[in-house]
Amino acid sequence: MASVGCDDGVVRFFDNRSPDSLLPFIKLDVPAVSKGMGFFDSVKNSSASYYQNPFDITSIAHDTSGLYMAAGTAGGLVALYDVRSSKPLHVKEHKHGLPIHTIKFHPGSGCLLSSDEKLIKIWKYRSTGDLVNNDAVEVSLNSSAKVSSSDIFGGSNTKGLGAVIANVESSDKFSNFIMGGDEKDPTGNRSGLLLCTTDQPKLEAYYIPKVGLAPSWCSFLE
Repeated sequence: MASVGCDDGVVRFFDNRSPDSLLPFIKLDVPAVSKGMGFFDSVKNSSASYYQNPFDITSIAHDTSGLYMAAGTAGGLVALYDVRSSKPLHVKEHKHGLPIHTIKFHPGSGCLLSSDEKLIKIWKYRSTGDLVNNDAVEVSLNSSAKVSSSDIFGGSNTKGLGAVIANVESSDKFSNFIMGGDEKDPTGNRSGLLLCTTDQPKLEAYYIPKVGLAPSWCSFLE
């Protein structure tokens, strides 16, 4: 099965085992379920090409079970789906109205990470995860960065669907990110170390204990 995010705001699913493999067997219409949402209308630079169609799908991701899918748009929305339903479980708005370029599921914490060039938002896609450390505090390893935790300001509400665990902001432009793993967790699915690429030569690193543990090679962070 393949999923494709299209410039009309629809995510189409194809099954190459089907005789009609060129025809999508599922369509998820993001504009239809997020009308009136988002912040792209308030962005001054409306002449930028990506604001001509704010519902253009700019990023998609699936979780390891294959049941959850998230789609990011050019207008800064992230729609979370159970692929068995055409109605999204949750739609998250990034405050800058910028294109979502990277989405990753983190099954260890039950979190979804979504990023535009100014902000990485970490929020719940399911109420529980395999591993959440609730006692530690977020640590930025970059002096120019800002990490804010909704667990500090939002109390116990952070355990629900869509609840924001942390926002990571930088003076540089984010272009991608991964979770740093180790030999026991090479995919970083249980890690709390966020490694980000920006428009600067060096990686930016953030340790967020509420997402996961530190990899063994930097266990001094715990």
